[in-house]
Amino acid sequence: MEESFNRISKPRTAQLVSVAAETWLKTKIAHLSPRSVIIERANLKHINPRFGKMLLCDVAADDIANYQAERLEQGAAPKTVNLEVGTLRAILRKNRLWASIQPEVRMLRASENVGRAISREEEAALLEACRASRSRSLYPAVLIALNTCMRYSELRLLRWDQVNLKVHLPSARAKPSPARVACSR
Repeated sequence: MEESFNRISKPRTAQLVSVAAETWLKTKIAHLSPRSVIIERANLKHINPRFGKMLLCDVAADDIANYQAERLEQGAAPKTVNLEVGTLRAILRKNRLWASIQPEVRMLRASENVGRAISREEEAALLEACRASRSRSLYPAVLIALNTCMRYSELRLLRWDQVNLKVHLPSARAKPSPARVACSR
């Protein structure tokens, strides 16, 4: 009655990070892709040994900074550590505890280097190596990937009914609408 009339909510009980993490993941599974669930579980495998036995309300910005330093010493990439801290942040946000420590938490600088395009000579060498491979599907897969710039998952899930060799347009069916990708050869 007090909750509805006076808007006095029931006080939250103290909760371990590991318990809150499992609860958070259970609520997110319906909205995440299977691959994202795997990534979040992998993040939790690193978070739980450090934070799992702590109470949610006891997690401080210094704890997160120390965790970041430990993970870097273990050889983890800054981007990986940022993903793990992002998972911890999501758990704390769900429990309304992130806002108090957020100003003091700094994400690590991650390299934005996306690589480089391969040269014509490198492309020719790659195709020749694929052609010489015992795998009959390697050369066509690499050739389609090079000519369409399709992502790995699009290429892997490509079906023959999506390929029109006369028009040189395989289509990668995205969720909203099928996207057509022109073949360059």
